[in-house]
Amino acid sequence: MLQTIRAAIFVSLLVSVPSVFGQSPQSPTGSDFLVQVTEHKTTFYYDDEITFRVMKRAGTPASPGCRFGGAGKVDVLRDGNVIATFETGEVSMLGGATLQGQNYVYYSGDFGPYSFLQNLHPFEKIEIHPENNFQFRAACGDAVSEPSRPFHISEWRLPVDGLQVFVTPLQKSYKVGEPIRVRITMRNTGVTPKRCPVPFPDDGYLRSFWALGPYWEDPRPVVDDKLFYPRSLGILKPGESRTAVFDLSGYKGKGQNKIRSLGAQPGKYLLWFSVFFDDDQVPKKYQENLWRDRELGTNFFEIVIE
Repeated sequence: MLQTIRAAIFVSLLVSVPSVFGQSPQSPTGSDFLVQVTEHKTTFYYDDEITFRVMKRAGTPASPGCRFGGAGKVDVLRDGNVIATFETGEVSMLGGATLQGQNYVYYSGDFGPYSFLQNLHPFEKIEIHPENNFQFRAACGDAVSEPSRPFHISEWRLPVDGLQVFVTPLQKSYKVGEPIRVRITMRNTGVTPKRCPVPFPDDGYLRSFWALGPYWEDPRPVVDDKLFYPRSLGILKPGESRTAVFDLSGYKGKGQNKIRSLGAQPGKYLLWFSVFFDDDQVPKKYQENLWRDRELGTNFFEIVIE
């Protein structure tokens, strides 16, 4: 069974810094050595997994210094520039494939955009725009492949049971003490209605089922029990979305943020929301189409306080 280089790559994702940053691609060496994106789609969600093959034409000699399947590198390119370089590890066996009538041997790997971008610099926003072209490029010894076909990365994360959530700050920066307002959109990309914690305008009470990460909590009072479910849960039909503006001013820090209050002092804050639902005591009238899949996560968004 073919062993991929996935484990080795993910170790690198967590601990290594790109060996090259902002470097333009070198000249390609031709089709005897190439890297191929496995999926046929051209746009991936932010936390999608992207698999690839590093391929060498069967029967051709390896370049000087190349031990194919034993050691090499994979570059991640954005708009033609290298933003990360990762070492590839040993594989137990090479696979075989035919491409345009030619036989190749290959080893496989995979990245998630969230991993190879965000884990380079934890808690630092990495800019992603839908128009950015991303590519992979492989190196082994003196051989450097052509970049793979380009692909795009959506700012949205993978749907969870058809649901997605996206956050957009209303300003590029905020003054100390100024209301920190962000726009939250939840949409249903699935085929069935979903009852879920839809976003609703602020009304002075704690927002149930919405957790601000990392290490922030909403200090406002809990709503009355009679209003808890009708206020917190709503229906999203297939193709429908719901948008509301949240005010994050005054969120209190917890854990390593314990002495902080969001917006009270200058700085840059990388934030996200987790939308969860773990209450098994929901009244019967709210059971139909109830979303109970895994936790939803929003995109990362940066708040700048001046």
